[in-house]
Amino acid sequence: MRRLIHLTLSPASRIARLILGEKRLVFDPAGAEDPQAHLPVFVDLDGARCEGLWAVVDHLEGAYPEYPLVPEDPEQRRNVLRWLDWTQGSMNERATQKILFEKAASRFTGAVSSRAPDMNIVRQGREALRAILPMIGKAAEQKRKSDRSGLHAGRSRRGRASVGARLFRRSALERVSASG
Repeated sequence: MRRLIHLTLSPASRIARLILGEKRLVFDPAGAEDPQAHLPVFVDLDGARCEGLWAVVDHLEGAYPEYPLVPEDPEQRRNVLRWLDWTQGSMNERATQKILFEKAASRFTGAVSSRAPDMNIVRQGREALRAILPMIGKAAEQKRKSDRSGLHAGRSRRGRASVGARLFRRSALERVSASG
């Protein structure tokens, strides 16, 4: 059986789980023994082992093309991957880490610190998230309007609203509800 070694609340692990779900792949989730390890780790049926989110994304796209994560069109593909990278970079630093890593136990997130939460840092993260969400909403609305206008008429499901965009929106909504 496929296996995903992960941390429950790690943003990269959460995205890996969402991707596996979007690909409709059955897998056995296993908690990481070492929260400082390079996670997530995906082990496929053939024994192929992928360490890290980008390796997992690349492997799943190549091995399971039935449910694509990103469009085939190069420009759309770059845009989806840019958003995914942004969630793991800038958004993660500005909001996710400040909320999640302060409030959750390190054994679930991989955070180095195990001190009491600093609520001022959590508030900074929530304010950053409040500033970020309208931008995400605007981008999603623009994407929806361009899809409706027939820009992608005649293209396959890959050319329409991408799975990557849905993953991003779902992940952002989970972050907001977890910070509540």
